[in-house]
Amino acid sequence: MALLRRIPGARVTELDAGCCGMAGSFGFEAEHYDLSLRIARDRLVPALATEPPTTAVAATGVSCRQQIAHTTHHAARHPLRLVRDALADPPGHRGGNGDVAGG
Repeated sequence: MALLRRIPGARVTELDAGCCGMAGSFGFEAEHYDLSLRIARDRLVPALATEPPTTAVAATGVSCRQQIAHTTHHAARHPLRLVRDALADPPGHRGGNGDVAGG
């Protein structure tokens, strides 16, 4: 979070969104898929539902990023990709509104 807050112009908010429900490959297993969706819909999905589509969403876990993509209108990215993009495209030239949500 501290590194994301160093991106010029970014407004970073850590979401208290709980677990995405995937737990690595657990949520991909057919017998656990519905449970993983219920877990995600408990706190994560509602927390992201209030964010506009232009908000960049950061998540370190691959399975978390996939769950976010499957259950929300956001495509979560690894925090270091957001930092890399900010370094490559300085403020004033970036798309979006500068908001970053992550957990």
